[in-house]
Amino acid sequence: MLCMTQVPPQETASKPELLTAKEAGEALGGVSDETVNRWARDGRIACITLPSGQRRFRREVIDAILAGNTAA
Repeated sequence: MLCMTQVPPQETASKPELLTAKEAGEALGGVSDETVNRWARDGRIACITLPSGQRRFRREVIDAILAGNTAA
C-alpha cells in the first residue's frame, strides 16, 4: 500500500487565496466577470495571468477594494 504525504497546514495557510474573475466579481457585490477582466486589462485591479491566459485575483486585493483602499 502506498502512503501519500500530506501538506502541513502551515504551508497551505501561507499561500494567497486566488479567485477567478467570476468569484472576484461576486465578492465585489455582483460585478460581472467581464467587468472584472476589463478592469484588469485597464490596470485598475491587480491580477495574476496564468500561462493559459486566464486571470486570477488575490483575495487580499479584493478585500482592500471592499475596504475602500483604491490603491489596491
